[in-house]
Amino acid sequence: MPHYLEVELSEKITKVISGAEMVRFTKTGSDAGTAAIRAAREITKKDKILYYGSGGVWHDWFTTITSRDAGIPKFNKKLISKFEYNNLEQLKEKFDEWRDEVAVIYMEPMIFEHPKNNFLENVKKIAHKNNMILIFDEVVTGFRFAKDGASEHLGIDPDIAVWDKGIANGMPFGVITGKTEYMKIFDEIFYSTSYAGEALSLAAGMAVIKEMETKPVLKHSWNIGEKLHDGFNKISKDLELNFKIEGLSIRGSITCYDENKNPSNLLKSILY
Repeated sequence: MPHYLEVELSEKITKVISGAEMVRFTKTGSDAGTAAIRAAREITKKDKILYYGSGGVWHDWFTTITSRDAGIPKFNKKLISKFEYNNLEQLKEKFDEWRDEVAVIYMEPMIFEHPKNNFLENVKKIAHKNNMILIFDEVVTGFRFAKDGASEHLGIDPDIAVWDKGIANGMPFGVITGKTEYMKIFDEIFYSTSYAGEALSLAAGMAVIKEMETKPVLKHSWNIGEKLHDGFNKISKDLELNFKIEGLSIRGSITCYDENKNPSNLLKSILY
């Protein structure tokens, strides 16, 4: 039976997240992504996926396109294709290869680079014109770029979105949100976990949202990130090291360059 916190938090999330007419709770970002993919496939009656992201979804449908694909059925490679951010022509080409077989465009709305030339709006148009579901992976961006994630930061809503990490400040808690016309398919899709009834994470999610509503949490996070970037890069320059934090103040990445100005994982490991 549902815990009363599930109802209260669902109602809270639909008020906080734009386009969240219905809510489904999960335990990780990976299983939220997998459940959302399953929903899109059932809605469209198609199987294939066009994907953009940093590799945060480690389930079979994604892992097959990474180097860590041991034990994954080989046929999965034929069901997913990656496209580049801000490369609309490449996305169109990928779609043209499969046409009526594509169920979903699954993507992080942004990583470090902002969209150009109405990229996301055009992606959404392509999805809807061709009976595809647009899913945003807000596992990293959600409750970090803004309460409503990169969707709010960039001013565009997907059909379905998946959330994790920041929404419960590190507790094992993920969320799938979307419009009722898409989310109601979960009445037909079996999704559960051994710990689906665990309620402490629900309380954590509610506490995080209330904290964000009453205090300048996100502004503080952006400011702290900017200080970290500026301070790290100044120290690196003063020490004549070619180490840099690049990207956004809220989501950066450290790169260590060797004497040939090539990124070095060895130097980065030593730094860490």
